[in-house]
Amino acid sequence: MPGQFLRISVQGLELPNAIVVPAKAIAEGPQGPVAYVLNEQNIARPQPVTLGTSVAQNQVIEKGLQAGERVIVSGIPKVRPGQPVRPVSPGEPTGRNAGEASQQGGATPEAGR
Repeated sequence: MPGQFLRISVQGLELPNAIVVPAKAIAEGPQGPVAYVLNEQNIARPQPVTLGTSVAQNQVIEKGLQAGERVIVSGIPKVRPGQPVRPVSPGEPTGRNAGEASQQGGATPEAGR
């Protein structure tokens, strides 16, 4: 009916070879959504992305990322373009909170650089 809305969830949708990242890994930049990726020297750079559908707490990336790229998924507010970071594997405690383990992996800014 006009003026009424509802949310529908379609089960069984398959997206072969899709690139999916946690939704919290997407930041909003001046030109739209970006994901921070790491190069071989662990330097963060923003990568513009085109978003697809969201699935649970994840986001499908239609354009902008390639398979195998390392995406920062936590600590996004502290990351700055061109900044070196220390990658953290899932379950590895960070230096800041040694008693807490990272559940998703991510990166922490390196001090003194």
